Amino acid sequence: MCRINTNPRFKLIKSEKTNISIGSAVSIIIEDTIEGNITFNITLLQDEKEKNVTRLQFIDEHTANVIIVNPSVTSNTMPIEPMEIGTYKKEYKLFMDYKLYRQYDGEDYRQINIEFGIAKK
Repeated sequence: MCRINTNPRFKLIKSEKTNISIGSAVSIIIEDTIEGNITFNITLLQDEKEKNVTRLQFIDEHTANVIIVNPSVTSNTMPIEPMEIGTYKKEYKLFMDYKLYRQYDGEDYRQINIEFGIAKK
């Protein structure tokens, strides 16, 4: 569970739990009948030149990449706070939060919990 689901400031609109590994991607679609659906591609990446960071890159108005770079394998990883990533139905701010669970010995994948929520502008 992430912080969007437990914070009364946000209204949860989508929650996903799945497995992910370095170099792979998970796609999640947020349905928006007014502004158009948005597809978020979440990827784990190892890069020796970078620190642990989360990048948000919009490809166009309906597609975005969320790249989690160098997540710790020995502890859970999450952003400092839910990230504002756009608007929803022109009335709300759209937020995303995630919790990437530590990697267990012998496993090449990790579990990730991703939540999307809205808050009034």
